[in-house]
Amino acid sequence: MDWLSTSLRKHRRGFRLGLSALVVISFLLFTGTALAAQFTDDEVYHLAQDEVVHDDLIVFAREIVIDGTVEGDLIAFGQFVTVNGEVTEDVNVAGAEVQINGTVQDDVRAAGAAVRMNGRVGDDLFMAGGAFSPGLGAITIPMGGKSVVTGLSTGQNAVVGGDAYVAGGSATLQGNFRGSLFAAVAQLVFNARVEGDAVLESDDVTFGENASVAGNLTYTSPKESGDAEAGGAVVKEPEAKASDSGQRSPVLGFGWWLVRTILIIAGISLLGAVLLALRRDVLSQPANAIARQPMMAGLYGILAAVASVPLSAALVFLAAIFFGWFWGAFAAFAFCLGFLLLAWVLSPTLTGLWLGRLVFSWFNWNHGDYAALVVGASIIVLAGRILGAIPCAGILAHLLIYLASFAFAAGGILLSCIMSKTQDQRALVELS
Repeated sequence: MDWLSTSLRKHRRGFRLGLSALVVISFLLFTGTALAAQFTDDEVYHLAQDEVVHDDLIVFAREIVIDGTVEGDLIAFGQFVTVNGEVTEDVNVAGAEVQINGTVQDDVRAAGAAVRMNGRVGDDLFMAGGAFSPGLGAITIPMGGKSVVTGLSTGQNAVVGGDAYVAGGSATLQGNFRGSLFAAVAQLVFNARVEGDAVLESDDVTFGENASVAGNLTYTSPKESGDAEAGGAVVKEPEAKASDSGQRSPVLGFGWWLVRTILIIAGISLLGAVLLALRRDVLSQPANAIARQPMMAGLYGILAAVASVPLSAALVFLAAIFFGWFWGAFAAFAFCLGFLLLAWVLSPTLTGLWLGRLVFSWFNWNHGDYAALVVGASIIVLAGRILGAIPCAGILAHLLIYLASFAFAAGGILLSCIMSKTQDQRALVELS
């Protein structure tokens, strides 16, 4: 496997740049971050204690340490991210292990396998992640020479000036929440002081001796221990109430939606890394064909999609004749269905390369094919997932986006084959 490791390392910088662009795009969609910003990509990034960034700071690195001051928004993505200094506006961060020990004057949005918030947040706090194994508790993940213990937590001295939203696997909440708290996790240790209302949803909740809620406390949990003081009403909703109605906590629902979206993008990115490492032409030639004749590629792709149904039916029929209706027809049907579904789901790997190159050309970026693939595929997946969440019309919008991706991918492959054959014929004519 040394050859694969070498090839993947070769594309590591493009992988970081592509994911950093993904994070930037995602946070721009939801936070309105200014486009004028410092952009940094390195193995290790350290903003020293006496350094000040007079702008938004966008960082992608294996390890990020912010000891200084950022006079603007901070967007950071890495394996290990630590914020010890001060950020005057929002912090948007994702990584394997995230620690917020300093002061953030506005909102914090953090996602990761382990997220620790021990500092001060001026406004709202959003935390998601924290993998959890039932019966085993938190999971220890070896990464980068360190051991990451999964989970979400706020420390005893943590202060959240606004509302807090927590979703994921396991969470330990302490400190002072000056707004309201909404938490939906598999396992919860609640030992915080909440000055507003608290809404908790967990399979296993433990109330610590310092747990208090000034407003109303509403919680749902089949398993609990301890008690929490509440200035208002204390309401325990039966577990069956949520399940019988088919409803899910909005916070928990968004958390799982986010995790699922990240996993889809990660899977496509990994496949892209392997294909670019082993057979770059498999992706680059169809992407070049789409770039040259996008309308023709789309038309060929639509024709291929339409033709796939009768062709699959014909294959199933022939298999039934020669090999029997059970084994032959069933195997052919399963093969055709699986192949089409796999091509449908993985089409952003190819289409994303073309789309990412197009986006890079707009901004005059030159970060390589892998970065372009990750960015383009992320745009397709995010668009499909976001529009797919719209009631009623969401499913249709999701299908249309993936149909377009499938059509361009299939059309690009067909068009590249035609172009390659035409070039070979021309070469033969010239030689003759």
